[in-house]
Amino acid sequence: MKPGALLAASLALVAALSLACAPAAGPPPPEPALAGLSQPLRAALETARADVLAAPDSADAWGHLGSLFDAHSLYAEALVCYERATELAPGDYRWLYLAAVVADFQGHDLADIETRFAAALAKQSEYPPLWYRFGDALLRQGDATRAVACYERAVELDGDFALAQRGLGQALLALERTDEALRHLERSRAIDPSDSVVHAALARAYHLAGDAEASRAATERSRSTQPVLGVPDPVRYAVDQLALDPLSLNRRVTEALAQGDLESAERDLAVLAQLFPDDPGQALRHGECLVGLQRWDAAMRPLERAAELGSDVQRGRAHSLLADLLQERGDPAAALPHRRRAVEAQPARADFRNALALTLGRNGDLEGALVEFEASASLETATSELHHNWGTALLRLGRVEEATLHFQAALALEPSSPATLFNLGSIREGQGRSEEAIQLYLQAVPLDPSGPAAQRLQELGVSAPPR
Repeated sequence: MKPGALLAASLALVAALSLACAPAAGPPPPEPALAGLSQPLRAALETARADVLAAPDSADAWGHLGSLFDAHSLYAEALVCYERATELAPGDYRWLYLAAVVADFQGHDLADIETRFAAALAKQSEYPPLWYRFGDALLRQGDATRAVACYERAVELDGDFALAQRGLGQALLALERTDEALRHLERSRAIDPSDSVVHAALARAYHLAGDAEASRAATERSRSTQPVLGVPDPVRYAVDQLALDPLSLNRRVTEALAQGDLESAERDLAVLAQLFPDDPGQALRHGECLVGLQRWDAAMRPLERAAELGSDVQRGRAHSLLADLLQERGDPAAALPHRRRAVEAQPARADFRNALALTLGRNGDLEGALVEFEASASLETATSELHHNWGTALLRLGRVEEATLHFQAALALEPSSPATLFNLGSIREGQGRSEEAIQLYLQAVPLDPSGPAAQRLQELGVSAPPR
């Protein structure tokens, strides 16, 4: 059956749903049992329900409450809200569509599901996910022929819709149209080769086509991949974004962090912190996210919680970040105990040792800094920066020859460091080796035209090279 014929036949089932008058006064919004629900979810439901009571003629308020129910599998309550939103805004296909999806989730009979999808399609027939989900519903009900028509329309609208190509292939397989099924399954695989479901379907299709080798390869591929479940569906995505269960929250945090969206990640991490106040891993992630947002005051509490409750690795990271925050505030004395605790938690972390050395230096304990620089270098190959800082501490202690060796080592690793060139030049000048010092200053100036090397050359009456 062609998509147009399918839609025309289905529309006959919904003609009686057209309303010629304004919606009548509706029922009060559903009031679910809140016992056993998490505090964040209870609060969200109470707020959304209050919004409906405050604006009972607002389709968006009803739709939002329905979406919140929907996101937490409270489908009966969601359906009431979506139907009321439709009465209030009959031209908005979203509530018709979401009601159809929920009815499908609830296992309504085929006639009801078809009526609901047809009503949504009457308002918006150019939305590929709507056709795709209608096809899925029909296929689950055993109507592969009409499912094919829905999937075909979805891929007509979006040829790169991998799940629609997959669904079409599966429906064609059910109808024993193997050659056609292979074409669409292979297209789905080309769009998204990470989907175990399409590989499993291809294994069956290749078997039916008599290609045993390709069937074995597809079977092996299906075992090494995972099912792709996410539909590119902005309407359902908006519902999913309201979910406050731990699995959804953690998934969204991971996705947001991967995309660099720290604001979205922090919102969900704040909810997870309410759900799991004694989980050091959640506290650490929340603190790290707040640090990334430069909300340093807010980051202190979750980091302190992670430092208190976490494993050695978590405590080390938390104390290190707390020290960073305190130094950012200009308080190296307060940062020092956290640097020490980070090293105590993870003594084999070279970067923690190096950070402790720098903080000790800022607090005037240069001898202690030298111990930590040496420890850091024993754990991991010393960087140019470490040699530079080590040399600077030695220079401040008057241990010039040792400082020289570290500055030279730093320059061997990073020849274009103006600070190291200047420090080594200062040593050479102090040793009476003025020509060498001037040459080092001259190398530094192009790298930092307004830095101390340029100033020293001016004091010596030496012209710096033109910029």
